[in-house]
Amino acid sequence: MEEDIIKKEIESSIPPTKKFIRVWRNKWITASASSIADFIDTYEKLAALMKRWKSSGITLDSDIFGGVGDDYAQFCTYDEAVAIEEKFEEDCYEFNPFKSHELSKLRWNYL
Repeated sequence: MEEDIIKKEIESSIPPTKKFIRVWRNKWITASASSIADFIDTYEKLAALMKRWKSSGITLDSDIFGGVGDDYAQFCTYDEAVAIEEKFEEDCYEFNPFKSHELSKLRWNYL
């Protein structure tokens, strides 16, 4: 009995294996706006989308270096049903810091 409880605790602490992402670009969001009403409509729709994503458990991807300061944001979920509904794609990149070639890529790209 105690072993089952420990096993469940361990299993629940292991993160899901599939991660789904969506890259979001903020630039050009209001490029076609021709009035203040267009701006209001665009931002209200975006606010509704972000609220829906938040209530579905979608978050900003904490694995991304640099945050959202460059007009891009990456959102993620581990829920496949949510990913399908919101048109997210499976994250195919696997970072393994214990592989020396990945450490060298990281060093040259981010330092």
